[in-house]
Amino acid sequence: MKSDVVLCQVDRSGIGTITINRPDVRNAYNAELLEALTDAVNACGRDETVRVIRLRGNGSHFQAGADIKWLRANASLSPEENITVSALTTNTMKQLNECGKPIIALVQGGCYGGGMGIVASADIVIAEQSAQFAITEARWGLVGGPIFPQLIAAIGQQHTRRYALSVERFSADRAREIGLVHQVCKDGDLDKAALPLFSLLLRAGPNALQATKALILDVTGIRLSNKVADWIVKQNSQQRRSMEAVEGLGSFLDNRMPQWYSEDRYDC
Repeated sequence: MKSDVVLCQVDRSGIGTITINRPDVRNAYNAELLEALTDAVNACGRDETVRVIRLRGNGSHFQAGADIKWLRANASLSPEENITVSALTTNTMKQLNECGKPIIALVQGGCYGGGMGIVASADIVIAEQSAQFAITEARWGLVGGPIFPQLIAAIGQQHTRRYALSVERFSADRAREIGLVHQVCKDGDLDKAALPLFSLLLRAGPNALQATKALILDVTGIRLSNKVADWIVKQNSQQRRSMEAVEGLGSFLDNRMPQWYSEDRYDC
């Protein structure tokens, strides 16, 4: 475990709880968090006492995507260094998606950008009624390549096209309609809602669960190949270094509209 930005504990019943722990920035991820999350997922995957994984975010939000200040700083890095950053993001999503243990994600508050990829990589998703979702990368001149394979597998091509291009926010009920979320519960009831599912998963044979999950990934072809992963990494790093991304990230940090958007031209 790299640090306390991701917490991991295992209870006596065999439930491993991974908690994303940067609540002061809505659990936005940077390199440290991505490395710690990958370590936690791999540790739970190797731990024979862990039967199922509970994935959650500390505080009022599940996960708000990438830390914008971190992304902006990365834009000034060399092409080789940016490749490393994109590879880290892509690998984290790949490890989550292909973890052998069942993962239940519990979502509250905001789930944006990379958080959508984290949720789409889980096997079961429960969200509070007030949770909000959005694929936000294009708004800031970025492309969410590392999360697209999981999102397309979860919600399909058409829904991914709409929400990745419009960048609109949508509700937990809408997330359930399109297949991103399996169950919506009252605010504050995430653990109560998840309890029956943990019980069901713990009744099943652990080896059978892992074999079933692996077969689903292989039969559907959603296990990310090295060739596709490398292509995603290259494209993601190039876009992040573009002038458009620099302007988009700057507009976020400066709390202003980007130069490509003129409010007086769009009065609809």
